[in-house]
Amino acid sequence: LGGVLGYLLSQFLTGLVGETIGSLYFILTPALIVWTWWDVVYCIALGCGASLAGGIFPLYELARIDPVKALRGRSVSRAEDATAYRIAAAGCAVLLLSLVFLAGARINVYLGFAGAFFLLCGASLITGLVLVTISPALKKGLYYISGLPGKIAASNIRTNLGRTAVAIAAFMVALSMLVGLGSMIESFRSSVQ
Repeated sequence: LGGVLGYLLSQFLTGLVGETIGSLYFILTPALIVWTWWDVVYCIALGCGASLAGGIFPLYELARIDPVKALRGRSVSRAEDATAYRIAAAGCAVLLLSLVFLAGARINVYLGFAGAFFLLCGASLITGLVLVTISPALKKGLYYISGLPGKIAASNIRTNLGRTAVAIAAFMVALSMLVGLGSMIESFRSSVQ
């Protein structure tokens, strides 16, 4: 399903970018994207490989833990909270650095690119602190929506912060790239009009 949706999205975005470039600069007809079942096989192999690579450290930790402690469950420690605050402080510093680069974007476009990169990095580093901060409200909200499973899901987000913060930051990057591409195309089209 992901392969089919990715193929359809890539066709739509390629056509949109091709039309925009054709309207602004020169006539461009994008080539049709060829889709084969090998693409799905490659995607499955990459996805499974990434999942196995991402699961090595948690599996190693699980293999070394006492079974009684594993059955009791994992609780959030103050050291993990302190780590989230340290990472968020570094994220704030990176965000300030991004503002400096973005202010220099009028001088050189590459400073703007660097500023956007540091803005993305800083926002990603702050994700853990945001999750720690909104965890109580998230727990209440999800409990209200779906009862006990929602409350457990919200607790797992908070308890497994090392994994969930990375996944949420990666989703944020993908979503921001999609929004950025759409904004760029809309900007080109409004300039032409």
